[in-house]
Amino acid sequence: MPSGWKVRTVKEGKHRLRLAFPPGRRKEGEGRLVSILHPVNENPCTLRSTNPAELMIMGANPPRKRASSFRVVAVSRFHGGDLVRDFPTKQAAKVFAKSVPSRDYFRPHIKPLHANPAELMVMAANPRVEVVSNDNPPAEEIVEEFTGAEVKYLDVYNEPHMPRGRYAQLGPLIALYIKPVAGGQVRRIGAPEHRTVSFKDYWNGDPPLIVTDDTARQIYFVAGAQDISPVLADFGAQQRVDGKYELGKARRIDYEGRKEHVADPDEDKWKHAHGEENGELPTVLFDPNTKRLLYEGGDYRIEGPWIRN
Repeated sequence: MPSGWKVRTVKEGKHRLRLAFPPGRRKEGEGRLVSILHPVNENPCTLRSTNPAELMIMGANPPRKRASSFRVVAVSRFHGGDLVRDFPTKQAAKVFAKSVPSRDYFRPHIKPLHANPAELMVMAANPRVEVVSNDNPPAEEIVEEFTGAEVKYLDVYNEPHMPRGRYAQLGPLIALYIKPVAGGQVRRIGAPEHRTVSFKDYWNGDPPLIVTDDTARQIYFVAGAQDISPVLADFGAQQRVDGKYELGKARRIDYEGRKEHVADPDEDKWKHAHGEENGELPTVLFDPNTKRLLYEGGDYRIEGPWIRN
């Protein structure tokens, strides 16, 4: 997504459409569909499916290469399955999209498909996130134990830095506190702890989502305004042979999320200091090609409603 764009969620019946808008005064028709959140009981693909090719919508950050085919997706206005058709050319997809009856479906969306999409499926309860993979604890269980709420929504992302599969969302990222690789005081990416404005403003209105794979031991950051290229020098970031920049060690991660099963469920801002058990800290990297923040190493884990160590 281009820098400066903001994402809004629009309700269409039981579905939630995420639309991106460019900077400046909004004009009719300029929004771009990023993704569609389906109620779990209406989604045509089962949550525990092992076939990621069944995933319907690919949203943020498609790979920048020629499309091999085009997919038409029309969300049902009722409880029937959504309409999905693939075509070898964009023109054929447009012709079919015009034939979809508006009384039964919302306006069809045409999406270019690529030969090797890294498709991610995201589930949500508040909404929350999730994705598909192997026989470790199912992402549904990680989400429900972390939030204390039933998984209700599933979303799909196309992320260039992650294997396809199911992932559990922990919540939007508020801030990362990093000990710079070049030394000096701990520095922050994101919102300060004591703030008078919304933490989302520090991410240009679009904070990344924190997700974990089904090992519950690897954090990823999905979508959002992750391009920190202008501040790399502040960390004394060192570029590795693979092109990624090493920023330093993650001392703390702050995030937003409902936890209905803890003592104070009205609280929704949380912070976790890494290494409280054995001092092992994850390394924070930045990939200038995908414009993504990365967690490498460390000995943390997602356990019940908390991030441990």
